[in-house]
Amino acid sequence: MQLMGRERGLSQKFIDEALTEQLENDVKGTSFRVKYVARLTSLLGILLFLLLAVEGISVPIISKLLTLHVLVGMILVPVMALKIGVTTYRFSQYYMKKQDFVSAGPPWMPLRIIAPLIILSTIVMMFSGIELALTGPTGLSFSLWKPLHEASFVLWFILMVPHVFAYLLRATNTSYRELIRLRSKDSKASTSSWNRSTLVLIALGIGVGLGLRFIPYANTWIAFFTQKTFHG
Repeated sequence: MQLMGRERGLSQKFIDEALTEQLENDVKGTSFRVKYVARLTSLLGILLFLLLAVEGISVPIISKLLTLHVLVGMILVPVMALKIGVTTYRFSQYYMKKQDFVSAGPPWMPLRIIAPLIILSTIVMMFSGIELALTGPTGLSFSLWKPLHEASFVLWFILMVPHVFAYLLRATNTSYRELIRLRSKDSKASTSSWNRSTLVLIALGIGVGLGLRFIPYANTWIAFFTQKTFHG
């Protein structure tokens, strides 16, 4: 009975987290940098959600949408890197007992626990994907990089499900308000929002450049899939 009560309590807490409409650090933030980090994290999170949705569509029919998979995958690299950097900064400031971040408080404990695992699986997934593109359909790809890419994706997906459900609503609301601030008559608020949006656009632009640079590497895999289909 006690265990069932704990499970219900955990489930209810997760539902409460998912239905929270505002990002705590954006509301409770006691300093400019706490709010800055919260809003930038939300913008990056929503962008990643959209890009990953496109990437996910390509997975079941990877042989037909490989070019799209590689393009979006490389766009994700700098965006994810910026998101990891901002998140790491937030946690470092909290654990270094910086008063403004301590006052804003940490994420819910279960989400805090899986955060490092999400970062690790993301790094492995992206690195192995890049190696697959560079190496091509060779023995090393099938013996190392492909299994590693697939395994890290499965782990990453399992970890991301609760993360996305917990943060999607508040990240969406925070990002919407952030975009509204771009047209604010308050020059300070508008400048700050444009600054964050510019960082996101720079990461996105670098990603597009990387994606276009890596598209030719997909050709060897496309030829491999075509030959495999032709020969049955």
